[in-house]
Amino acid sequence: MTTFKGVMRSYGAAVRRSERIQQQHNREAARRYKLQEKTQQLQNASIAESDWRAYVKTLKSIHLDHSDLINWDSISSEARPLEPNRESLHEEIAALQLNTFRPSFFDKVLGLTDRKIKKFSGLLEEAKKRDQTIHEFKLNKFAEQIEDWNTLQSIAHRIKNKDVEAYNNVLQFFKPFDEITELGKQLRLSLNEDYIDIELDTISEGVIPPFELSLTSTGKLSKKDMSSAKFNDLYFEHICSCVIRIAKEISIFFPISYIIITVISKDLDKATGHNANSAILSLLTTPDKIKGLNLKTILPSETIKSFNHNLKFTKTNGFGPVSKIDVKNSILS
Repeated sequence: MTTFKGVMRSYGAAVRRSERIQQQHNREAARRYKLQEKTQQLQNASIAESDWRAYVKTLKSIHLDHSDLINWDSISSEARPLEPNRESLHEEIAALQLNTFRPSFFDKVLGLTDRKIKKFSGLLEEAKKRDQTIHEFKLNKFAEQIEDWNTLQSIAHRIKNKDVEAYNNVLQFFKPFDEITELGKQLRLSLNEDYIDIELDTISEGVIPPFELSLTSTGKLSKKDMSSAKFNDLYFEHICSCVIRIAKEISIFFPISYIIITVISKDLDKATGHNANSAILSLLTTPDKIKGLNLKTILPSETIKSFNHNLKFTKTNGFGPVSKIDVKNSILS
């Protein structure tokens, strides 16, 4: 019987295994790049250049590494685990040895009959204990299964009934945004029965590489400053990829009607010398629209524009401040 934790691991897996392996490869290369950048150790030209490219690719493909769809109806109808019966396989084998023992001529002559009967009787008692140990182990696993099943049933029914506390419990268990927060971002979620309002704090410094790596014709590593246009464009694609990923995760887990995501920039405003702390992207979409996307082929920056959104961006100047989409005016009026 599948346990709650087993179901969670199954449903919470990222994408299909082959795709997941590629994403893991990219993330591992990205971590190597970040470590090399931190320690300023770029000795191996080929590896450094390859890891840099993998890191850039990872920044633009956050949306691909999402969880699998959860079917709460299927989970809520899962049958209760059956209590295991006590099996006596080892006892039966030992009892058969004892009951079919026939002393040989030498057993009788040498007086070994009683000793062998005692030995087989001892093996029988050990076999009984072994069967009991196995049964107790199964009972303990059964108790865990029942606890997990009860928990799973409770969560599934509460999710279907749009219990906001259940929303929070599922987010805490699955942690679908860990990869995004690893990139130095923070999320604040306002959970409601029919919509989820999310604010994503982000910063480009330390996330977007300020330089480009390439190999010369002689195999040497070439490092040059990334142009502001390329930097802004990469940051834009990265932000859009993160936003699509967040919307996808929300659409996977919750039976809501609307998703509101606002990106808050924490980058330094060079004009004032203070952190900008302003909205740079705000959008409203629905789970159905997100589910209808082919994430393998979309360009996140173009997909964002197909939603109700507030955005000011140019490659020359990057993001500009925008107003956050008002939830009440947008979906509750």
